[in-house]
Order: sequence, then C-alpha cells, then structure tokens
Amino acid sequence: MSGSPLAQPHHDGSDLYVPELPAELGDETTVLLRVPKASAADAVTLRYVRDGEPQIARAEVDRETGSDVWWRATFPVWNVGTPYRWLLSGGDFGYAWLNALGLQSFDVPDADDFIATPGPGGPDWHLESVVYQVFPDRFASSGREVAPPDWAIPRKWDELPTGRGPQTPFEWFGGDLRGIEERLDHLTSLGVNVLYLTPVFPAGSTHRYDATTFDAVDPLPGGDDAIVSLVAAAHARGMRVLGDLTTNHVVSGHEWFEAARADHSPSVGSSSSTTCTSTATRAGGVFRRCRSSTTGPRSCASACTPARPRSFAAGSSSRTTSTGGASTSRT
Repeated sequence: MSGSPLAQPHHDGSDLYVPELPAELGDETTVLLRVPKASAADAVTLRYVRDGEPQIARAEVDRETGSDVWWRATFPVWNVGTPYRWLLSGGDFGYAWLNALGLQSFDVPDADDFIATPGPGGPDWHLESVVYQVFPDRFASSGREVAPPDWAIPRKWDELPTGRGPQTPFEWFGGDLRGIEERLDHLTSLGVNVLYLTPVFPAGSTHRYDATTFDAVDPLPGGDDAIVSLVAAAHARGMRVLGDLTTNHVVSGHEWFEAARADHSPSVGSSSSTTCTSTATRAGGVFRRCRSSTTGPRSCASACTPARPRSFAAGSSSRTTSTGGASTSRT
C-alpha cells in the first residue's frame, strides 16, 4: 500500500461522499468510501452507533473508475449525532479502520468517528466564516474597577496562569466584555466575521461552565448592558456573535438543580424516585456530573459521579480556535 495520500482510502462529509442526507431522525443516509485500486480491499464494512450500541452495515461496490473503487453503505440515523467509521479488510489492508483522523491499523475509540446528523447541517454563512473564540477573562480588560468575588484568586494581567491545577478555575485576570468591544476593529483587521464567546453567565469560576442561572449575564465582566453593547458593535461591523450555552451542565446552586432537589414526588410506577436535572457541581476543582435520573429516596447530590476536570489556561484551544488566533470554521 502506497504512502501517498492519493493512494489512501478517503471519506468526508461533502456531497460527493454523502449523496443522501437524512431529513429527520430515523431516516437512512447513504455514504461512500473511495478506495484507490493501488491499495485494494477485499471487503468493506461500516460501523455505526445507535443508542450507544455498535451496529454493522455491510458496504457494497457502488462503481469503479480507472483508478478507484467506490464502496456504498446505508444506515439509519437514529440519534441526533450518529458516529460511524469504516472497516477495510483483506487485500492490502488486512485490518484497518478509517475515521476522521485517517487510516488506523489498530482498534480506535468512537471519539474521532465521522458524524451523521439529520437535516442539511449548519447555516450557509458558517461555511464562509472566520471564527475567533474569546475567553472573556483572558482576552482584554477595559480597566473597569471591580471587586473580585469571594471565589476568585486575583492575578495581575501579565502573570502566567497556573495552567492545570486546583487553582485554575478560580484565577481571575479581570478581562471583560467592554475590553472585547474595544478590540473589535483588531478582529475585523484579521478577517474575523464571527465572534464566539465562552460562557458569560454568573458562575463560581472564570470559565463559567458552572452557571448559576441563564437569565442574565454575569455582572463581573459587565452584565447585560455590556453584552448588548458588544453585540451591537459587532453587528455594526458585519460580525456575528455566538455564545456558549451549556444547558446540559450547571452548578449545584442553579435554580434548576435546586428545583429538582426540592421535588421529591414519586414518579409514575415507582414508590420512591427523584428526577435529577443534568448538572455539575464543583468540589476541589473537579466537576461531578449527575445522572439524568435516579431512583430511590436520594438527592441528585448523592447520585453524582466523577468527571474529568475542566481547565482553561490562556492560549488553550477549544472547539473552534484558541483565544490568541483566528481560523476558518469548517463543518
């Protein structure tokens, strides 16, 4: 099998390789895999996940050209995001997976699978967007005088953050929304046309993934008036603004969590059960997430299981790009 990229099997999310999109959940999608004849496979199988369980769809040859063999597989998109990857066997491959990272000669986890979703995907404007992600506490400060909250560990603006450690979520540098607004012209000069903000809701950390409410913007970086002003200034420059809304995990003091803990009424068919809102609580810098529901006379707090801690140091990257640069977004 040649090491040239042109001689490697290929699949992506373009119309050429996904000719039939599912319109809604439960519909089938058809996907294609191109395998160069220079590195042939005896058989191709597609592995997909339905409700957390792996399933198999056998691929068939769709067509052949002078240089490639195109394999076709069809499977149902039962979940909003359905992971899938290809298994090539025999021929020059022996046994190899193809996922979004490329060809792998060993077993791989689902994390880097291709994803099938119903509907046409994101808006057309996103395909032409240059997205700049900002972590408000670390990007820029307008110099506002504001007292640090009790949970904060104040840092000077030019100090280096800890990076990873118990203090990481609480290191407060004082960046704010007005500081972002004051630097929109700089972002425009970079070609940025979408500003992506990490959470800005009231919380007990600088990353604010432990929100206490989604009804207002945290006063610490400027509050509601500051976000209104920032969005208006961005729109005046033809720039869209996206926010990170983390409704699947909140802090134990969030009103949803408190309401769930206060509701001890039994559910239908059970003499004692408590329904818990999906949430998270901070303990020593480690986040604990509650299961979506528990049975028995116990509260959400006792049903929590450990989860990996989050840390956001200056310059760290997330879904789109780091706080220090711009990148063209892709779907």
